[in-house]
Order: sequence, then structure tokens, then C-alpha cells
Amino acid sequence: MGPDVIFGYNSNKFDMPYLVNRANAINTKLQLSKYGTPPEQSVYGHWSIIGRAHIDLYNFVEDMTDVKRKSLDYVAEYFGIMKRSERVNIPGHRIYQYWDDEGKRDLLVKYARDDVVSTLELGRRLLPYAMQLASVSGLPLDQVGPASVGARVEWMIMHEAYKMGELAPNRVERPYETYKGAIVLEPKPGVHRNIAVIDFSSMYPNIMLRYNISPDTLITNGAEGDYYTAPEVGFRFRKSPRGLYTVLLQELIEARREAKSEMGKYSEGSPEWVLLNERQRALKVMANAMYGYCGWLGARWYIKEVAESVTAWGRHLLKTAINMAKERGLSVIYGDTDSLFVTYNKDKVDELVGEINKMGFEVKIDKIYSKLIFTESKKRYIGLTVDGDIDIVGFEAVRGDWSELARSVQERVAELVLRSSVDEAVKYVRSVIDDLRNYRFTLDDVIIWKTLDKDVDEYKALQPHVIVAKRLIEKGYMIGKGDTVGFVIVKDGGDKLTQKAYPYIFVDDVKKIDVDYYIEKQVVPAALRILEVFGVNEAILLGKTG
Repeated sequence: MGPDVIFGYNSNKFDMPYLVNRANAINTKLQLSKYGTPPEQSVYGHWSIIGRAHIDLYNFVEDMTDVKRKSLDYVAEYFGIMKRSERVNIPGHRIYQYWDDEGKRDLLVKYARDDVVSTLELGRRLLPYAMQLASVSGLPLDQVGPASVGARVEWMIMHEAYKMGELAPNRVERPYETYKGAIVLEPKPGVHRNIAVIDFSSMYPNIMLRYNISPDTLITNGAEGDYYTAPEVGFRFRKSPRGLYTVLLQELIEARREAKSEMGKYSEGSPEWVLLNERQRALKVMANAMYGYCGWLGARWYIKEVAESVTAWGRHLLKTAINMAKERGLSVIYGDTDSLFVTYNKDKVDELVGEINKMGFEVKIDKIYSKLIFTESKKRYIGLTVDGDIDIVGFEAVRGDWSELARSVQERVAELVLRSSVDEAVKYVRSVIDDLRNYRFTLDDVIIWKTLDKDVDEYKALQPHVIVAKRLIEKGYMIGKGDTVGFVIVKDGGDKLTQKAYPYIFVDDVKKIDVDYYIEKQVVPAALRILEVFGVNEAILLGKTG
């Protein structure tokens, strides 16, 4: 077998380094390349296999905001490849038990087969997009996934600069600096019904095109001629000729338009249609990433005034849209960068959308929520769409030290509040607390996973996961920067949390778990992030009210 493409899932960070280290440990040749050589670490953290394209699919899934859970079993289910209920699922930290127990090895084989099938089918779905992203950016197919968004854009710009006869600047280190960003309105906490989300399509790229914003069109002296002046900040940009950024953006937009037009010649789902669809998607992704590149300090073409002007025009545009909405009697519930949440009145909202489109900026109704709940924090809400889908925004990334139990509690509370009632959500949380107090849970439910972002000896503050790593090292485990450690909080050990944090593999009985910690510091806080909007407090969840 001599494949041209090898798919993996998190293979850059796990499979390849593990296989290389294991082969070295047992003095065996790992002959994966076409020339019988082992994988070698390359740029962007990628593991290169000479003569073959090694594609880590996880790199592409990482960019998909709609996919909330990134593990292979959830991703395969999301893409309709394999339902979680129809496959073997073994937690990664339990695999060794299935190997050690001969009676469980058949399950381990089935688990591995399900993973292989999921990875292969996921690769078949994502390969066309990866190919088009590589084509647009100019990066090799096997490197475009692990490359940062900034790196992808920069390679694309360098190719364009070469065509225009422009010399790419050298990369330089710059001191950290900030500039005023987008508008994010204070939300109106509570329950809102019948809310429309009005979204500006590619707001920042369109602003850059409209006002010819580019490093080479910025006027830095008193030069004469026609120019655009950015609101608030006052920076000026020549109206002509077109700049590097705007020429490239126009090419991306026109190429996307051509791809979408070509799609109409083929039946949906045909190989030609799929390839063109992925091409137009890659072109859109790269165009939308242009502004982010403007504000990246590591960019070769970084100029603060360029990024600052784009956000200034963005703020001006959103403020204009807010005033137009209010003039039509629409209540503005929330606003964030390029979207507005307003009370939905079909005629008034349609009129608003039409008027904004006349200004030269494309807007559309992105979603309509039948029920929407905001907390007091920005960028954090849950909503039930008119199609019956649930959106949970801003909660999943709040805490990096939550157990799986806490995460599942929050998701279930959100669903109950939106589909049923607050009382049902409170009842559910109380049942979870009761299960904890009576030890009706598994050890896997309460494991907390944290990644070491530096070597253990480099930490000055001894956080729980650092203490856990030290305990593992004392027992002979090799733990270092980049490793993820799993731990639980036990009853004994001391008064401080660090003293009670132990590697989960050292704990063999759930009755050793400090259930009070999980109730007070995990379950209750996770639930209250949503329920406190309704006046629910800790005492109510713990059943301490009279």
C-alpha cells in the first residue's frame, strides 16, 4: 500500500509524536514515508511524512465554531458519519484497562475500528476544503491545517504582492499595543421573546473594499488628492489607485462569485459541485480573515492605523444601524461587532435591512429566536430558535477547570430553561446534587483536565494541576509542557485545594471524592450562570430556603 494522503485526528499532537517516541524506545524503524523514513516535525507543529500528505483533520475541526465538542466521536456524529450510540466509546484514559484485560480486548479492537472508519470518512468530507484552502493560501496541503490563520493569510498576500511587484516587508518584533475595537453593547439581562439577529455579511472586508484601506494607501503626509477619512481616528486613505489589500479582496470576492456561478452547472452533491462549493467556502474564509491579519502584531504588513481605521468605520456603521432600528420603533436588545439583536417585527425589520443594503453593505436576518436569555455579561446568552434549535453562546469557554459533570449540568439547565421551565431546571440540579451526596456517579464524571503550558519546575504558583503533575512525576510518570493531566478532588489530604487534588489513576473508589467541592464549586456555579438571571441562588439549589 502506498497512499498519497494519510489522515489523522489530533495526529500532530498525539499519534505521530507517540509513534516516533515508541519506535525509538523499542529500537524499531518507523517506515511511514515513501522512502522508508519516519515522520519528522516540521513547521507550525506539523509532522511531515516525505512523499505523502499527512493531514491532521483536527486542525480543520478546531476552526468550526458550530462544532461545540471536538472529540472524534462527537464530530463523526455531527457530520452524520457514525452515531455515538452505535459505536464503541472508551475514554482515552481507560484504554490501558481494556488492553490489560483480555476479556475486554475485543471491545478495544471495535473501538479502534470505529475510530479508523470515522477518521477516514471525515477525511473524505474535509479533503476537498483542505485542498481549496491550500490552493487559495499558497501553502502545501499538509501544512495549511496546522498553520495559523495569520500564516495562511500572509502567504496569500505574499503571492499577491509578488504579482503586483511589491516587496514583502521583513518580519519584525513589535511591542504590544492596543487600539479601540468593535462595539459590544451591554445586554439587557432576562428573558426576551421574538428576537431577530441582523447580521452584516463580511462587514470588515467590505469596509476595507469600500474605503480602499490598505498599508500602501495610508496617507502619512500632506499629499494632495481624493481620500477617505476614518471616523473618530481621522486617518486618511487614498481613493485611488487600489491598494494591495483591496486588490486581493476584490479578487477573492470575484473568484467566489465565479465558483458559485459554476456550481449551478452541476447537480448538488456531484464531485464537481462539492469541489466548487468548498472552493467558494475557502475563498470566503480567507477574505473574512483579512481584517484579523491587519491587527496581528506579527504580520509583515502590520500598521496600527490600518486596523484601527477598520474598527472605527465598523463602530460608525453599527451605531448608524442602531439609530435606524430605533427610528423604526425596534428595541435593540444587544449588539456585537457586526450583528444586532432587535425585537422582531417582520415589516419593520425587512425595511431596516433594505435601507442598510442601500448604503452598500449587505445585511441579512441571520436567526430568529422565539426565546432568548441574556445574563449580565457580554457575549453570553442562550436561545431557542424558531426552528427548535438551541444555541449556547459564551458559556462553554468560561471555565477551563470544569469537570464533565459541570459541563453537562450547564447544557441540561439551558435546555430545560428554554424548552420547559426554571422550576424543572432547579429540580434537575437538585437531583444531581442528591446523586453526588449518595455517590451515584462515576469517577469519569468528576475528572478535571488541565494542560501544562510550561514545564512543572517553571511554575511559581502551585496550582492543583501542577501539584498533580508533580505527584505523577514522583511515581515515575514522564510529565512536561503540553501534557494534559486529569485529577479529582478528594476528601483527605488537607484544607487547601492543592492538597486535595490527586491524579484520577490514584483513586479507586468514588467514596473518596469530596462531593461538597463538586456541589459547591462545580455543579452549583455552572447552573447559576444561567439560573441567576431568574433570581435563583445557591440556597435554592441546595434546598436551604424555607
